[in-house]
Amino acid sequence: MSDSKIMSMSYPYPHPVSLVFAYWTEPELLSTWWGVAGSVVVDCTIELRVGGHWSITMRARSGRVFHSGGIYLAVEAPRVLKFSDVPVADLPEWSGLQRHDAIHTVVFAEVDGGTRVDLRTQFETVAERQLMERLGMADGMMQGLRGLADILANAGTP
Repeated sequence: MSDSKIMSMSYPYPHPVSLVFAYWTEPELLSTWWGVAGSVVVDCTIELRVGGHWSITMRARSGRVFHSGGIYLAVEAPRVLKFSDVPVADLPEWSGLQRHDAIHTVVFAEVDGGTRVDLRTQFETVAERQLMERLGMADGMMQGLRGLADILANAGTP
């Protein structure tokens, strides 16, 4: 495992930046793809402005419910989103550990007529990033990005 506090990944989409950005920022669209394969978003709220709140409640295939949320730190439509991700206090995986917000930066880059999404997550400590990797965060995020590709392939313009 790396000793970096950063987790990063990229995913290409053969769709315009404006469309991909919309699927990240409009609750009804984000709800169609967010989360690990087989999960369902049961509630999604987005207040798209610096200082605005976001929250998502997702039910996994197992039936377990996960809540996530935070605050937008930067919104530069349609190119950049930066937001905090506040750890859920009642997750048993965090038992006995100090929790800090993770900071996600999402860059929507126009590439060859499509969009490349570059997702960078910064953790407070290396140990927190390593814990989230062990819990499958990187794999879950990539499943969501692939899910977005599937939705976009079938959806067209919202």
